[in-house]
Amino acid sequence: MKTISVLLFALPLMAAQAGSESVVAADGSGQFRTIQAAVDAAPAGLHSRFTIRIKPGRYAERVVVPSEKPFLGLVGTGADAAATVITAGIHAGMPGPGGKPLITFGTPTVFIQANDFLAENLTFENSAGPHGQALALTIMGDRGVFRNCRFLGYQDTLLAQAGRQYFDRCYISGAVDFIFGGSAAWFEGCEIHVTANGYITAANTTKEQKYGYVFHKCRITGEAGAQTFLGRPWRPWAATVWLDTEMSAAVRPQGWNNWSDPTREKTVRYAERGSTGPGATPTERVPWAKALSAEEAREYTIENVLGGMDGWNPKTGAVRRAIRVSQGSRRPALPAAQSLPAADARAITGPDGARHAVWALGARGDKSIRYAAAKNGGGWSEPRRIEIPNPDALDLVSPNLFYDAGKAQYIVTFSWTLTRNAIQAFQEDTEQNPRIWYVTTKDFESFSEPALLFDNNYAARDGQMLKVGARYALLHTDITWPVHALRVAFADSPYGPWGPSTDAFTLKGSDSPVAVYEGGAWLITFFDDSRTPHLYRTRDFWEYTDFGTVPAPLSGWLAPKPLFRDPVHDGAADPVLVFHRARKQWWMFYTNRRANVPGLPGVAWVHGTRIGIACSGDGGAHWQYRGTAEIPYGTAEYTHWAPDIVDYGGVYHMYLSIVPGIFENWNAAREIIHLTSTDLEKWTFESRLELGSDRVIDPTVARLPDGTWRMWYKNERARDGSLYYADSSDLAHWTSKGNAIPGVAGEGPKVFSWQGSYWLIADVWDGFAVFRSSDCLNWTRQQGNLLKEPGTIETDRYKGNHADVVVNGSRAWLFYFVHQPGDQEQRKHTVLQVVELKYREGLLGADRNQETRVALKL
Repeated sequence: MKTISVLLFALPLMAAQAGSESVVAADGSGQFRTIQAAVDAAPAGLHSRFTIRIKPGRYAERVVVPSEKPFLGLVGTGADAAATVITAGIHAGMPGPGGKPLITFGTPTVFIQANDFLAENLTFENSAGPHGQALALTIMGDRGVFRNCRFLGYQDTLLAQAGRQYFDRCYISGAVDFIFGGSAAWFEGCEIHVTANGYITAANTTKEQKYGYVFHKCRITGEAGAQTFLGRPWRPWAATVWLDTEMSAAVRPQGWNNWSDPTREKTVRYAERGSTGPGATPTERVPWAKALSAEEAREYTIENVLGGMDGWNPKTGAVRRAIRVSQGSRRPALPAAQSLPAADARAITGPDGARHAVWALGARGDKSIRYAAAKNGGGWSEPRRIEIPNPDALDLVSPNLFYDAGKAQYIVTFSWTLTRNAIQAFQEDTEQNPRIWYVTTKDFESFSEPALLFDNNYAARDGQMLKVGARYALLHTDITWPVHALRVAFADSPYGPWGPSTDAFTLKGSDSPVAVYEGGAWLITFFDDSRTPHLYRTRDFWEYTDFGTVPAPLSGWLAPKPLFRDPVHDGAADPVLVFHRARKQWWMFYTNRRANVPGLPGVAWVHGTRIGIACSGDGGAHWQYRGTAEIPYGTAEYTHWAPDIVDYGGVYHMYLSIVPGIFENWNAAREIIHLTSTDLEKWTFESRLELGSDRVIDPTVARLPDGTWRMWYKNERARDGSLYYADSSDLAHWTSKGNAIPGVAGEGPKVFSWQGSYWLIADVWDGFAVFRSSDCLNWTRQQGNLLKEPGTIETDRYKGNHADVVVNGSRAWLFYFVHQPGDQEQRKHTVLQVVELKYREGLLGADRNQETRVALKL
């Protein structure tokens, strides 16, 4: 076994640059002219310091140190911190990407995402002035050190949001909440300068976090006439302590502010001791702030506040215990796969021998859990919907189960994002800010009220509770976007309080962990951001062995129901799959309809969107949303429908249905265009196809035995609603040939070769009509339609619509979309599903109610 990664993100080591430092100089006398260029060139995955030395000057740029670059140092080489300034003037409300106004967290001049960052002798400035939130620096990494640095701003100057940070002899200026966030941070000998009326701190400390901001032997100064509070609580459990600090008259006598919420006076942890100067007025302080005794003050040491689980010493950078990841060579045998009522279900065996499983649909606004049981070795019961009430919650995701033997009850964990920023944090202005909650039950009939289980001041999902010796571990995904990797927290009770989390131990982009105890160790499988499964093994959740990617079973991975939901509009339809040669992934392109946009007249909801993309790294069983295809055709309101893609000669060819705008009815003109791409993301317009009609949609293309190409499509001008076809010798020039199958109305055709024949399936609004041919000209219809009868599995209880078929060797899979049950508005929502096609005695069949395992070749 060879250790390849020690401490932090378990990222692969990269070839180190020559030496352990580089130089930045704006005048060109260094290796780089900009700081960001030097950061970009610095090695990733290091375990010792790499220093970027910055010559004096003003560097007007925004800098990001990404999470994959730990142990990076920025050091100014001037006589003092004022000689080297990193500056920008971005503030909230300014136009951001796509024209959307920036939020607070989109404004920092410097953004530190990596662990073990060091800054010395530098100024971090946001020059926006009194124009709202404008950050000079944000740090989200752990174990950050700042020595002799200046932080200049007005509102929200310094965001120390997560992890542990050490500020040594720094200068921090501002007016409103200019030191804020949820870090455990120690400020040693710093000058805090108040430039206008406001508040120095706005701590975001969580309830279970023992320490927040501690100021030791600091000095508070201020501009003439400026009046400030020592702090106000961004969250109810805000923790801020001032020790032996000299306070000028800029500090208001009452000291602290409750942010117009008297209930927070009962929960805040505000305290001071040893304050001196005109601003030290202990008899006038608010009664709900604490005056520490000498014994209580002795608790506040650097070791206690910043030591954490790993015993970090910020003065030396050393840790007592670190996450270690080693490369394994002999992969352990995985436990045999067990039948589940849904592919993404999580199941455990209860003390009575019965199996219990929970899962979630992941639908927008759904706050329920699905539950099924299997008793006495029998099959799974009919799924039951269990509503978890909370008017402030959005979608419920990633439920899991744990049995608490001490209280003889089951704990159901799950993740919720709350509305109205009810739990504020770094991603407070997005809907992707979940925390892990729980309910308890003894019989899966009655449940406790939901309660918050885990909140370490970052977005968390996929929680699995485990018994590790005498303690409990909570394996989970930190989905804060600079991290998005797996962590573990520990507690003496399954209900908490949970201590600080370990460093992330997996690749960035990891999620959906499942841990199984086997052979005296925990086997952890999880997905990376391309949905490729990986395997780790650990005994104690500190030492890990990485066995790389997990090969799919010969039968394939079990596909979930639904297979995929579009996270933007929840209206995915008309899928087509293509293998991405460079990335070794399957990509799925699909029409997206605006199912979740209320109040659109007529059928405007099926117009006005671009083609969505999802990717899969496990052979088509699990899919990750990737965005939309870059297609340069028409105006922003043009509608893109029903693509088909051909991979030929090293080029991807897309044939796409276009509607020139947004319409309330079905009567608009439609056309099919030809595009090409080399990467499946950026497309080049080639031509508009002349097919003898101004209303053509739903192309599908197949290659004929003689090497030429044939396209089938729907001609909406055909009186009988039938499909038409066209031929081409080069994929660029097409000649319409007329009616393909007279007298059969349908849309969304798909033609493929399998089992020695050509097949054409078409959506006939009553399931799929199936046709067979030996020459792609003369077609014989199979009796009965595929997927005509609604399925029995939730989210699949409607007729199948517009499908793609992917053939791999002797197996073939049908990917289709299906409407959701409910009223007229609910039926607009559509999801993508998959079923394996079966061939028997010259006929095609598909059982959508049986589990489907997908094994597309990679």
